[in-house]
Amino acid sequence: MPAVADMTTEDRLDRIRRLQEINHRVTLIATASWAVMTLLDAGYRLQWFAHQAVLRHFVDGIVLGSYAFGIAIVPLTGPRTWRRLRVLWIDVLFIVLAVLLFTSLHAATLAVFARRTPGGLRLLASTQWGRRYIASLYQRPMFVLALSFAFTILAGTVFLTFPAATESARGAPFLIALFTATSATCVTGLVVVDTPTYFSGFGEVVILLLIEIGGLGIMTLSASLSVLMGRRLSARQRRILSSVVDETSMRSTTTIVLNIFRATFAFEALGALLLFLRWRDRFTSVGEAMYSSVFHSISAFCNAGFSLFSDNLAGFASDPIVCLVIGGLVVLGGIGFSVSHDVLTTRPLWASPARRWRHLQMHSKVVLVTSGLLILLGGLALFYAEFDHSLKALPAQAKVQAALFHAVSARTAGFNLVDFGALSSVGVIVLCLLMFVGGSPGGTAGGIKTTSFAALILAVRAILWGREDIEVFGRTISKENLYRAFAVGTISFVVVIVWFTMLVATQSLGFIELLFECVSAFGTVGLSMNVTPKLNALGQLLIVFLMFIGRVGPLSLALVASEASERAGYRYPEAKLLVG
Repeated sequence: MPAVADMTTEDRLDRIRRLQEINHRVTLIATASWAVMTLLDAGYRLQWFAHQAVLRHFVDGIVLGSYAFGIAIVPLTGPRTWRRLRVLWIDVLFIVLAVLLFTSLHAATLAVFARRTPGGLRLLASTQWGRRYIASLYQRPMFVLALSFAFTILAGTVFLTFPAATESARGAPFLIALFTATSATCVTGLVVVDTPTYFSGFGEVVILLLIEIGGLGIMTLSASLSVLMGRRLSARQRRILSSVVDETSMRSTTTIVLNIFRATFAFEALGALLLFLRWRDRFTSVGEAMYSSVFHSISAFCNAGFSLFSDNLAGFASDPIVCLVIGGLVVLGGIGFSVSHDVLTTRPLWASPARRWRHLQMHSKVVLVTSGLLILLGGLALFYAEFDHSLKALPAQAKVQAALFHAVSARTAGFNLVDFGALSSVGVIVLCLLMFVGGSPGGTAGGIKTTSFAALILAVRAILWGREDIEVFGRTISKENLYRAFAVGTISFVVVIVWFTMLVATQSLGFIELLFECVSAFGTVGLSMNVTPKLNALGQLLIVFLMFIGRVGPLSLALVASEASERAGYRYPEAKLLVG
């Protein structure tokens, strides 16, 4: 008799679990339908039929009803009921607050959509298509990386063609939408139209989301989704991810991803708060000031260079606080997540700077020293080169400030305080060198990276000093790292030259202007000598592909090096080659 009772209980629990699974699928389908309807309504402002509002309320009711049913059925699922209900209290609180604050079922559905997204991802991962995608994610990482960036750009292009995305309510033409979506996803900042006057609030939000996705990196987001779906990564997958985000420690993938997200949102929130305190009297409403502060903070930390001011940041050339906040965010985003984590977690916190410096990893020291020297030397060179040119109209203090700011911005940020059409020839050369070097591995910046540049300089020093090993801070840099730096530098230089040649052959613009544009696009910088809007359709497409290569290329090379696990079991005899 007890066995029959146990069987009956087991059958009952099994039926309840199947009922839960069906309810999850209904909620997923309903929320997906709600998302599509909301997107079409916001993007195209469609009025399908007279009872469209009734249909939306009906979908809202299905989403909320199925979600409430899923919560109500929890007590019937067996032991540990109260523990499971305790986990759901935040869901209930989230929905109640949404209804109270916005007095709208649509807002409550949005809250459910946000809370159901992880569950929806797990459900998709359990399907045959989901398992196949997760498996291919790290079996062919370079292909998936490029495909993910391309898909994000394509989605952004479609959204920017929505009528609601532009002030004219007609949508952006395909080429303008493609160029803007690529520039935002690749965190470049080059634009063919004036962002604040051409795009509406909807379009600006789309650009902002593309910037955030591109700044964090599709590969890092993919890893976070894998963790979110409850799937462990293999040792090889962890090694590939660690190479991409430049994590040298053996911490878990979950810890790496969480640290990246925490650091990103913390820095962006702090930057937005500081900008809001500075700009709250500049705008007519608190909401506009907050929105502009958040937009520029994300754009700065992600090294995107997009601005909601038609003159970029030229109106703040004499404002030290704005320049310091924006420049600080650019540096924090460009030095890499591992360096920020190393600096912030070095113990003890109360130790002297010299002692804390000794406890930093060698990678962090190289990044900080190289970045500091590039900013100081680049700022000094720009100050003397542009004193009577682009900086001529600024007072003395603002000239120093602008020179240092542009030495930071040229490291793939793209913000400008002056008219770059008035640059001197020396200033163009200095900025091209800074843009080509770019930021540091694991960050939001582009270029060949400061570590590659430092490795090449240290190799030259070792040759001149007659040293066999490349040494820095009491450590030896491996030959593998030197080969990687040389490969990145050489391939990047060849790509820039090839694309520059094609631009010169197809555009009737100045030689120097096109070179500057080419280096800026490859380094995902976004600075321009006012020639981007003058490019013809072919020129814009060439810049689109160059921005894509500049963003995906360095990551792909890192993945190539990480995947090269097999080494040849033999060596050829050495031979002398006359060099120099």
